[in-house]
Amino acid sequence: MSWLNFPFSNLTGSKRRPALVLLNTGDDDIVLARIASQPQQTKFDVDLKEWLAAGLDLPSIVRLDKLATL
Repeated sequence: MSWLNFPFSNLTGSKRRPALVLLNTGDDDIVLARIASQPQQTKFDVDLKEWLAAGLDLPSIVRLDKLATL
């Protein structure tokens, strides 16, 4: 897990939030999924079972439809 300024979908700004690293092939880019504490909203949201062990303050989900390449 990493913390980063995750861009809004409309690119008007960003919000610092936790993210799950999905792919790091060793080059300059990594693919991340946004982590949120909001309840599950879509079929692409996955509950994090070990959210406390991951250092999160609240029960959280990974939003697999909200990816970023950095």
